Amino acid sequence: MRLTLIIILFSLLPSLQAETIQNMRVSTSVSYLAAEKIPADFYSTEADVMPALKKFGYRKEAQQLEKAVQNKSCGCGAFVFNATTILLNDLDNDGYYHRFKVVIDADSTDLYGEWVYAKLYLSLEGGPWNHYATSGDFFIKGHTSGDEFVVETELAEGFPAGYYDIRIELFDANYDDWLDTYGPHDDGALNAIPLEDAERDDDYGYGYSISGGGSFGWLLLASLAVLGLRRRCFHSSLR
Repeated sequence: MRLTLIIILFSLLPSLQAETIQNMRVSTSVSYLAAEKIPADFYSTEADVMPALKKFGYRKEAQQLEKAVQNKSCGCGAFVFNATTILLNDLDNDGYYHRFKVVIDADSTDLYGEWVYAKLYLSLEGGPWNHYATSGDFFIKGHTSGDEFVVETELAEGFPAGYYDIRIELFDANYDDWLDTYGPHDDGALNAIPLEDAERDDDYGYGYSISGGGSFGWLLLASLAVLGLRRRCFHSSLR
């Protein structure tokens, strides 16, 4: 009886893994100064694994009053002056890209300049905002475009084909104070971006996978089977 349970449990493993992966988002992002042109460490960067994409529900937009109020812990004032979205890879030529970058031109009202970073969010066709990337720290000064920085992203799994809006949140790097919000209502370059993940973009398949044992280790599965736990309990242990 126990041997039969183990065999059945092992046969369920591929579908259970697929179900769990579908409930996750996997992407890789790097940030760098625009003047650097090419991020040398992109493919050596660890992927971000996040909860499933929220597609339905209310999407909060920044209010003008919110944009006018600055947190003063840092005694600074910085804002996003301009942003540009550049689409990079569409392998199956269906008009949806799995790799893209956002070029951010942030300006500072501080005479001496300041260190900032950005959090970026995606919204699928008007749905809730989903955080997908956080940039490194960058020094900005005045109103020059020479300090533009880039957040480049490759979507691996969990991003269905569709039109995504992008939202940028700018923060002070020393105090984590919110400084500015910049989104599709501020700039058309952040509106209705055609994106999809790499699994959907390549007919031959990238073979993306989430490595590591975790709750899917064979030893753990066998132990659960021997203990004779019900399948419902097994699913609960995976959450």
